[in-house]
Amino acid sequence: MAQENKSRRWLWVTLRLFIGLALMGWLLHTCNSQEFLEVMRTLKPAVIMSAVLMAFSGVVFVAYPWRLLLKNAEVILTGFQAVFLNLMAYAVNNLVPGGLGGDALGAWVAGRKAGRYTEAFAATLLDRWMSFLCLMSITVVMTVWHWEELCARGLKHPLQGVIAFFVVLLAVSMLLFVGNLPICQKIVQKMTAGVPLLRLSQVMIGFFKRRQLMAACLLMFLVTPTLDALVFYILSECLGLGLPFWVFVLMVPVMRVIHHIPVSVNAVGTQDAACVFYLAAFGVGKPEALTVSMGVHAVKLLTACICGGLYLLLAGRSGLETKNCSPLSIKDINSSPEMSGEIKDN
Repeated sequence: MAQENKSRRWLWVTLRLFIGLALMGWLLHTCNSQEFLEVMRTLKPAVIMSAVLMAFSGVVFVAYPWRLLLKNAEVILTGFQAVFLNLMAYAVNNLVPGGLGGDALGAWVAGRKAGRYTEAFAATLLDRWMSFLCLMSITVVMTVWHWEELCARGLKHPLQGVIAFFVVLLAVSMLLFVGNLPICQKIVQKMTAGVPLLRLSQVMIGFFKRRQLMAACLLMFLVTPTLDALVFYILSECLGLGLPFWVFVLMVPVMRVIHHIPVSVNAVGTQDAACVFYLAAFGVGKPEALTVSMGVHAVKLLTACICGGLYLLLAGRSGLETKNCSPLSIKDINSSPEMSGEIKDN
């Protein structure tokens, strides 16, 4: 059964990779190849590296609110350890196609260190939930602020769809953790590798009672989308597009939505198509839009390689046990003495 599930998973990953590459191939086929290559040559290595610096800064910074949430759940990590696990998570998320989420691996390692798996997964899930809440807030504010111009450019309905996606996703995630349905329990246990839903809900409700903590983390989560927007902005300025910064602040949530649609691997193809469609509304040609999107792919890949390299280099100095934490499965966690004891006690 396990082998069959593994084969199905990799078959699905292969199909998604094929769809993404086919979409990318179609975009390149319908683009003027000579003009596209000329535009690509205008991207300077120094510009790419400055964008990588922005992306890497986001990886490092987002470790702080996550560590703050973990600390309030009595899962204590040093600043170095939180950054170290974030490096691992980013590398896994962007270098392993269809692999287990790096966030889950980070939660597993942090929980193993403190012997508090439920609290570690609760803090990590809340971290992701608050990040999506910030993205939805940015989308709503920027859409309202520039409503007339966006309507004139034909982006009214697409952005309404993005906002609706965030609302549905946040609502479904809340239902999963407060709903006492068997299907909810199965989904949550699969997401968290066996953590009991009741105990997880209790820990998360405890977080929501700490209003100052929640407000501080929400404010900090606004920094990461800003740095992501700077990546797009830096690449666009190198191409001389001359678009205002707010265009890319609004573009980041759109790209995040595309990234979470499971029809390609790491948004290859889908991100490029969305970038072409979105920037076309602002008068940007397909060669330029594809160059910006492929530049972002390159920035993510380089950043992930740097994160992965630092993770391997610093593994011995982190003070964390990272061996045998992949692949993560319900059997792996529940067979550990710490997790078995926690489930039994709760």
